[in-house]
Amino acid sequence: MCLLLTLGYAFSSGIWVVSYFLGIALALCLTIFFWRSKRYGLIGAVFLAALFYALRGGNSVVFLSKCLLPALILSLGLKHKRNPSLIIFLAIIPHLVILGLTVAHYGDIVFIFRDQLGELAQRIAGVFEIFGINAIVLQTKIFSIFDTLAQLIFGFELLSSWVEVFLIYLLIQLIGDKLGWDTIKLTRFGLWHSQERFGWVALLSLVLFLVGGKLFEIVSKNAALVFGFWYTVVGFSISEYFFGKSKVNMWIKILFYVFVLVTQILSFVLLSLLGFFDSWLDFRKLGKKSLSNKGVNI
Repeated sequence: MCLLLTLGYAFSSGIWVVSYFLGIALALCLTIFFWRSKRYGLIGAVFLAALFYALRGGNSVVFLSKCLLPALILSLGLKHKRNPSLIIFLAIIPHLVILGLTVAHYGDIVFIFRDQLGELAQRIAGVFEIFGINAIVLQTKIFSIFDTLAQLIFGFELLSSWVEVFLIYLLIQLIGDKLGWDTIKLTRFGLWHSQERFGWVALLSLVLFLVGGKLFEIVSKNAALVFGFWYTVVGFSISEYFFGKSKVNMWIKILFYVFVLVTQILSFVLLSLLGFFDSWLDFRKLGKKSLSNKGVNI
């Protein structure tokens, strides 16, 4: 839940992956501690907290504290057997609040993040310089890309939070299956669906962008990243559903995903549009009853 801090640590220490997954593992142990097993949850949490502190020092206190509230929300949702999609959504609300409170300092955050990305661009260009590539030109191009990414830091933060919580729930489900814990299973991927009201929120973010203004521009750009990612996932879900329904040959599926990788932006745009319009049209409707109530309604 703290990608902003983790990225800051990463570019100075080179252990971003370790820091990121240690945070997920710690939140997982805390969730188990609050929900199911005090002993194993506490042992795991103490070990991971000590390891993270050894790697990151005093700054880790802020990072570790942000694992507590999502873990507590997850444990309460699991204890009361709530819908997984609702639990995941509620667990990222604390991070949404934090992001909302830091909007006023958006310029400072982007400046710091852009500075760190600039150093990274310089390092990357230096690596390629030994192959005879002009380091200055390459560094300028890389930084231009990173500069755009820096403006979307809030969107990446939110997506990171969603992915972390989703992975924690998935791991709990897998562990629970092995240990006999009673958990509500995540809906299979082919039935993931987005509720209609979120389509209207996505349209509202587009309106904000057209209205103009610095604040509206920040919100709309980052919202576009989040909704674009989610609707692309839903687009893949729809594709997977019809592949399973039609029982197509595995090679056709492989060719489809190769085509997506080759065409990239075009395919992702088409898949996101497919997911967006599915909010209203429900492409998986079979004639008798819509499947919209069976999917992950996010």
